[in-house]
Amino acid sequence: MRALKFLVPLLAIVFIAGACRGSDVGDAPPTTTPPSVTQPPTDTPPTSPPTTNPPDTEPTTTTTTIAVSPVSYLANGTPAVYQIWNATKDVIVKDNPGSTGDTVLRFTPSARDIKTTGRQAEVDNERWFEVELPSDETGWVLAKYLVHQITELDSHRPARFVIAGLGPNDALNVREDPGVDHAVLTTFATNTTVKTTGDRAQVQGSVWAEIEYATGKTGWVNASYLAPEVIVLKDDTPDTYQVTGIQGSERLNVRKGPGVHQAVISTLAADATGIESTGNRAEVAGSVWREIKLADGKVGWVNASFLEVQPEPPAPVCRPGGDTFCPNVEVTRGMAAAFLTRALGLTDDGGKDWFTDDNGTTYETEINRLAAAGILRGCDAGNTSLVCPNEPAPRAIVAALFSRALGLTDDGGKDWFTDDNGTTYETEINRLAAAGVVRSCEADTAKFCPTKPIVRGQMAAWLVRAFDVPATTQDYWSDDNGSTFEADINAITAAGIARQ
Repeated sequence: MRALKFLVPLLAIVFIAGACRGSDVGDAPPTTTPPSVTQPPTDTPPTSPPTTNPPDTEPTTTTTTIAVSPVSYLANGTPAVYQIWNATKDVIVKDNPGSTGDTVLRFTPSARDIKTTGRQAEVDNERWFEVELPSDETGWVLAKYLVHQITELDSHRPARFVIAGLGPNDALNVREDPGVDHAVLTTFATNTTVKTTGDRAQVQGSVWAEIEYATGKTGWVNASYLAPEVIVLKDDTPDTYQVTGIQGSERLNVRKGPGVHQAVISTLAADATGIESTGNRAEVAGSVWREIKLADGKVGWVNASFLEVQPEPPAPVCRPGGDTFCPNVEVTRGMAAAFLTRALGLTDDGGKDWFTDDNGTTYETEINRLAAAGILRGCDAGNTSLVCPNEPAPRAIVAALFSRALGLTDDGGKDWFTDDNGTTYETEINRLAAAGVVRSCEADTAKFCPTKPIVRGQMAAWLVRAFDVPATTQDYWSDDNGSTFEADINAITAAGIARQ
């Protein structure tokens, strides 16, 4: 982080001193104004009248009697820790308030950790603070050279904030440096959006943040009046999530609203699952927050970086046979060959073994017969001896098999789908669509989903349409009841294309 201009080296001498300053609306709690002095409504120290001696040097010794100005002791302030500010040379510590006292110590322009006792006085319209000295004694320093000590804090990521927490008629002061001791550059009203630079400092226990108040200009504000800006994002599709990124006994906070400044209303365990989102999202200080549903019917917000979409539970393994058809199981290239071979009634394998990677597989006979008929080709253009019998069969490849099996040449003079343009099997897909065999893969769309594997239920429907398989009233399977393709499944079973 770049060094802040208010940080200075440690003082050359060990010392202790302190004092109290006034404050103003919008950046610090009010302090009590000493009753013996009428202060202007700002926190700027009174201007010193002209003096014949510089305020930070000893008066010149002469034989003339020096007039001693009257000292007005003010009500005690609160002891605090200060540092020297805006001094070009050593600041003199006097034994009493005023420039005529004896010099007891000097503070360098970089001195820090100066503790005040709380006592203060006024001489010639200038304020003096009593400070603690290393010798366990005290001295007096001209207050205009002291500011509350500034401590640099770790930088944060620059972010956008909204000014909040002010009174109805108040404005937030933007100051030249951190703390109420410094000049006000400008003010901002409630709900004004500002951007921080990331630099932060602490003064009197309060955190101050540097902001950009104009193009190329920065100043400091009390960070307690900054609330992270909430940017409403486009709604997401509601989904089910699980907690991620935390472990063991750690818990994820659920907050009333988006952002860490919001109150915690619940927590989630590190292994929490089944978390339903509402779809609402927001960005706060660069982090995305997601609204979720709670068990009591209410909603809360969590940092989206600790949520991940919960995986779908694995589908139960279905193995065709017996009384189960498995309508949602993907069709393999071997299965597709078997269905088409039976539908076409093929029996001739051409007297040869067409592929090398199907030997001994369930559907080797049907694969050879379909290859002999010129319908089935290899799965690898660079190696025609491979058929990949156990790989899922994409809808486009199955469409090509059907188109060749039916000897189709007419595409109806139109492009039937929008998502197969330029693909290898676009021509065969259009011909099969023109023949009324295939339909879109999504309702009310012109999509075919050419790369998506076809499932056994869909395969049954294509076979019924392609080969005019008659319907049947017989119910052959127990796991297709209510399925979209139940009638087609029963039809191809009755025709001997599918087997139990």
